[in-house]
Amino acid sequence: MEYPPMPPVGHPGSARSGAGVPVTAAVLAALGGLAAIPACVLMVVLLGSQHILGSFPPLLLGEFAVQAPFLLIGGIQLYRRRKPGRWLTLMGSAAAVVQGAALAVVLVQVKDNTLTAGAGSIILIVLAALVVPAAVTLVLAALKPTENWVRVSLLES
Repeated sequence: MEYPPMPPVGHPGSARSGAGVPVTAAVLAALGGLAAIPACVLMVVLLGSQHILGSFPPLLLGEFAVQAPFLLIGGIQLYRRRKPGRWLTLMGSAAAVVQGAALAVVLVQVKDNTLTAGAGSIILIVLAALVVPAAVTLVLAALKPTENWVRVSLLES
């Protein structure tokens, strides 16, 4: 049985074309998964010490428990050009964006005198450090070059 020749490098069907977007998404996802673990501890400690969330720390832990493995495993699998890696990356980064938005809403609802000055700014910095890369990862994983990256891998195997 004869196989058709591989397309030249740079052609849309080439294995090496457009690797920058999916590899960047994979690296950001893996780093986001690693960052979610200490961020979880920091958020629970800060918000718990301020008596803001009450019953929300289990919700935060649950969110980070989903986000961290989805991003970490998704990033590794996306780098390996596996289709589930793209979906895990999309779900993990979407969870991070939703979590950041929900925490921002909760913090806005809290009166200024409830948070100490240092805790409020630390929480906002942590949110920005988690949400911005998660949003970029979400966009990169959703783009067509990432889909092609995974699809070309499926065609080659």
